[in-house]
Amino acid sequence: MAANLPIQVEKKTMKQALGPGGLFSIGYANVGSSIYYALGVVAASALGATPLAFAIAGLFFVFTALTYAEGAAMFPESGGASSFARHAFNEFISFAAGWALMLDYIVTIAISAYTTATYSAYFWAPLKDPHQPWGVVFAIVLTGLLCVLNIRGIKESAAFNNFFVILDVCTQFSIIVLGAILLWNWRVLFSYPHVPGQWPTLRAFVYSVSIAMVAFTGIESVAQMAEEARDARKTVPRAVTWVIAAVLIMYAGINGVAFSALNPHVLGTTYQLDPVQGITHALGMRMPILETILRPWIAVLAASILIIATNAGLLGVSRLAYSMGMHRQLPGVLYKLHPRHNTPYLAILFYTAITVLLLATGFFTPSLMENLADLYSFGALLAFIVAHAAIISLRIKQPDLERTFKLPLNIRFRGSAIPLTAILGFVATVTTWLVVVVLHPWGRTAGFLWLGVGIVMYAFHRQREELPLTTTVVMTGVEPLLVPMALKVILVPTIGTAFSEEMIAVACRLSKRERATVKAIYIYEVPMSLPPDAQPVVEIERAQGILTRALQIGEGLGVNLEIQFLQGRRAGEIIVDEAERMKADVILMGLNPTDKLRPSATIGRTVDYVLKKARCRVLLNRPPRATPISASTLQPGEARTSPISAGSEFL
Repeated sequence: MAANLPIQVEKKTMKQALGPGGLFSIGYANVGSSIYYALGVVAASALGATPLAFAIAGLFFVFTALTYAEGAAMFPESGGASSFARHAFNEFISFAAGWALMLDYIVTIAISAYTTATYSAYFWAPLKDPHQPWGVVFAIVLTGLLCVLNIRGIKESAAFNNFFVILDVCTQFSIIVLGAILLWNWRVLFSYPHVPGQWPTLRAFVYSVSIAMVAFTGIESVAQMAEEARDARKTVPRAVTWVIAAVLIMYAGINGVAFSALNPHVLGTTYQLDPVQGITHALGMRMPILETILRPWIAVLAASILIIATNAGLLGVSRLAYSMGMHRQLPGVLYKLHPRHNTPYLAILFYTAITVLLLATGFFTPSLMENLADLYSFGALLAFIVAHAAIISLRIKQPDLERTFKLPLNIRFRGSAIPLTAILGFVATVTTWLVVVVLHPWGRTAGFLWLGVGIVMYAFHRQREELPLTTTVVMTGVEPLLVPMALKVILVPTIGTAFSEEMIAVACRLSKRERATVKAIYIYEVPMSLPPDAQPVVEIERAQGILTRALQIGEGLGVNLEIQFLQGRRAGEIIVDEAERMKADVILMGLNPTDKLRPSATIGRTVDYVLKKARCRVLLNRPPRATPISASTLQPGEARTSPISAGSEFL
């Protein structure tokens, strides 16, 4: 007889609750926060041509954002460019795009943390001095603190984020309006090409355009949230359109105000790391009360937005690590959960350590910000290249694929409609990436080193797991999913192994197709040496971790799982009783894994009992290292020699 143990497991499921407004807040928080540092960094190279550099980069941004809108509408799942590449090309290219995005998240953490220090310098000036270590120390401490908070599972509130995004938009718009009234000067803006020393060389201008691309790379975040959006096929394109409009308006306005009031050299040196404070100083020259009010307000608001961006980078990198791990692109250790807090703590620690190493280079050079921008451009542009190429490829390979949002301005090529914006975006991002490779030595060296390490790790991991380099692998037991089963209730026992987690994923995929309920159970077989109702603390903690992990797998696949912890003398009896109680239509189970002593997967005591006694169908899967055989569902009482399901192809 099974005993139902009441254990406390926090149920965290991804709800498809984000509308276009929520997606806009996420997108603008990532793209809009760059206003607080990108303007000064670009001005250091582009001088009086900075507005033109941002205009060109903004045009590329529009092309790229539209590409992401079509891709996310077709595939409303997390992953962004990595997901598009999986559908259009193969797993290796998907990994390359995901690994490049991983670099972007790491550099985002570093840039945001370091810029937080420069705006906080309003309260303590040494934080802004590039020749002193305090800004770097501040950034490292902030990153470490957020690392600890993320391991403990403390996330920022969505309402808190939205509140600051609204304040941010209102503040930036107010600065534009005040600047237009007090500072705007068209003659000054158009005079820079004719003023000696105020116009860049062609090489410096091309370099500045590649840096300006940093300001617009946060659009990836909207695609990453597609799984959590209501009716993503419609809301994502709408949100992307809003982000495009808001970002272009804000950047155009801020650029116009800044270069009407400040000399490009001053903006690119004195206010390189806090350009918005330069604008407030210029406003204060016309009306002192404005500087008195705005400087502390900007310091607090910018620091708050940038801390949120830093934390979002940590959250994003751990989420991406989990997604890549689910597709067997990364070693399992990088998405292992903390036994108490149930967070991917090793991934968070690993990527925090890399971020700290990047920040630590600031102890040896005053050019930390420029170096980070170089590296960010390297990774972001690679992801954009893959995204554009994937959309073009899918138009050719799968022209009949449902596209609720379709890019305009198409040209015909061999019977396919190819979007001109994607073609121009692809050419532009490839060209800009080559500029980064040629003109950004620090970004080139560190970027190629990152790619090389990633490819070697990927190849070693796939070889170790006996998986092909280009085949998509996310779970086992895919072939049965191709057969309609008319299911309502799915029961899946789990014991916390990687293969058990794959079975949870199989159940979730099947649930989404069949619109069935999924229940995951963990069973503690009580030894005869203990009373039947014994509740060992170690076993309770283990159950909490395993069942929470099951919830997270369901969350990642958009399925709301039910969970339960049961205990008794024999797991087989408990499974059969639970299946009968809940009127399950199918039980998903796995065979014993193979090893050197057992070259063939075997049916254990529990599976044997369930096959003989269950009154519903039983679907078995072989561990991924076993040789694939044809798939089949086993009916109650069928011989154990019936074909067992296997496979590793993604559904």
